[in-house]
Amino acid sequence: MRKNRAQNLDWLLQRHLALIGTRDGHRALLQFKSKPALTVQWVAVIVSTVLRILQVPEPVSYEEGLRLQQEHVEAILAGKGEDALILLEHDPVFTIGRLRDRSSLRDDSKLPYPVFETNRGGQATYHGPGQLVGYPILDLNRRGRDLHEHLRNIEEILIRACADFGVNAVRREGLTGVWVEDRKLASIGVGVRKWIAMHGFALNITRDCLPPFFAITPCGLDGVTMSCLEVEAGRAIPVMEAAAVIGRLFQSLSRKCSSNPWQPSSTMSATCSNPCAPP
Repeated sequence: MRKNRAQNLDWLLQRHLALIGTRDGHRALLQFKSKPALTVQWVAVIVSTVLRILQVPEPVSYEEGLRLQQEHVEAILAGKGEDALILLEHDPVFTIGRLRDRSSLRDDSKLPYPVFETNRGGQATYHGPGQLVGYPILDLNRRGRDLHEHLRNIEEILIRACADFGVNAVRREGLTGVWVEDRKLASIGVGVRKWIAMHGFALNITRDCLPPFFAITPCGLDGVTMSCLEVEAGRAIPVMEAAAVIGRLFQSLSRKCSSNPWQPSSTMSATCSNPCAPP
C-alpha cells in the first residue's frame, strides 16, 4: 500500500510542478486514486505567482514527505520549480538530526514508533496525525541568504496563526519554536542545500498528537511541556482549518519579503539560537 501511495504522490508532484502559467489566486483541484481501495482523494493546490501551496489530504510516511521536499528542491535548482509550501500530516514517527548525542530519544528500543534520522538540525521530536507539518521549500538566494531571518519568519507566521485562533503564542529567549507561557506548541528546524531551504515546522493541533512526546525528551529540553492549539484555544480545531490559515500567512509574507519584510512580534525576543527539533 505504501508503494501505491508513493506512486500517487509521484503523479501528484509531477502535476503540481507542471502547473505553469495559471493565473494568480487560481485554486486547482488535482485528483488521484488511492489503491487498493480505489477511493478518490483530492489535493488542493493554491497557485500564486509568489508561492505554491500543496496540501496533502491524508497522513504520509516521513520518507514520502522527505522525497516530496527533495524533488521540489531539485526542481528549483534545475530552474524548473518555484517556491512552495507543503502542508501535511505524517504517519507516527520519531525523528532526530544527525547528531552524536541521541539522548533525547532516551531508550529508542522501547519507543512505540520507528525512528528516522534526517538531515536537519536538532534533537528528537515526534510527528503524527493531529499535528500539522509544514515544509517551506524556499530559494533563500532571492531572500538575502539569511537563515536566522528564515527561522524568525516561520515563528512569526505560526504566532500570527495562533492569534487567529485566539491563542497568545510567543517566542522564548534563546529557544527556536512557538510557546504559550512555558508550554511548547510548535517545533522548528530547517536544512539548506545551495541556499534552498527545506524542512520547516511542526505545529501541534489536536490532543491526539501529544501522548507520544512523553516517550522522548522533546527537542532535548528537560521538563518541557508539549501542548496543542485546541487545548490552548479551548475548542476543537481541524488540522486543515489551521493549514488554511498558515497557507494564507505564508503567501502574505512571500508578497512582502522582497520590499517590506514583516517585523517580528514584540512579545518576546526574536533570537533564534539553538534550533531544535522540527520535521
